[in-house]
Amino acid sequence: MSTSNRWKKAQDYEQRHWEKLAKRIAARQVDLDWYGWKVDRLKNKFLSRIPHITFEEKKILEIGSGPVGIISFLKGKRRYAIDPLMNFYERDPELIRWRDKDVKYLQGEGESLPFQDGNFSLAILDNVLDHTKSPSTVLKEINRVLEPNGFMYLMVNVHTGLGLTVRFLMEKFQIDKGHPHSYSQKSVRRLLEKIGFEIYYEELEDYREAKQKELSSDQLKNKLKVLLGISDIQYEVLARKG
Repeated sequence: MSTSNRWKKAQDYEQRHWEKLAKRIAARQVDLDWYGWKVDRLKNKFLSRIPHITFEEKKILEIGSGPVGIISFLKGKRRYAIDPLMNFYERDPELIRWRDKDVKYLQGEGESLPFQDGNFSLAILDNVLDHTKSPSTVLKEINRVLEPNGFMYLMVNVHTGLGLTVRFLMEKFQIDKGHPHSYSQKSVRRLLEKIGFEIYYEELEDYREAKQKELSSDQLKNKLKVLLGISDIQYEVLARKG
């Protein structure tokens, strides 16, 4: 199966996920205020390490933002978001009512960003890299649109060596339709360095804590991840354009 077709299946999976979530939001069973927690973490753990840049005055881009994204909860004068499912999101008022009206949302793919070179000071790629059609192309595009010495915040779930082997088999038989790609911490690092990013700061979730979090979940699929050795380990990177 071609990469394009595999990615299309992942997008269909993503759309179904948000359709279900929109119904839960409408029923007041869940909301999206957890984005606030993510923004506090981003600012306190990562952006605070580069105090010489006042991002509130700079241009910020979130790639693969979903219907709202981190970008609506960050303060700033010039903020943009792009997602291949944006037209779908905007048909459901429940998915977009958390948006900040000052953010410009665009339909598009990370593999072909509709911006000039050196246009942004900060790019955000939160839980997106393993969902993309071509991860290396997305990172090259981000590198292109960042200004000299601009920064990217990246969060991606990674796996142990055993976990990658199991995920390879799952991918071969298309058991997990939502993730066309799987990574270890080392493979993400190699990819970033190959594209031309310098790792400025990074944090890797403790594997035991990741497993315990999934075991404590009320979702059966998360418990199965632990049994199969494919627990999601959050890897966060603040990378600077080389």
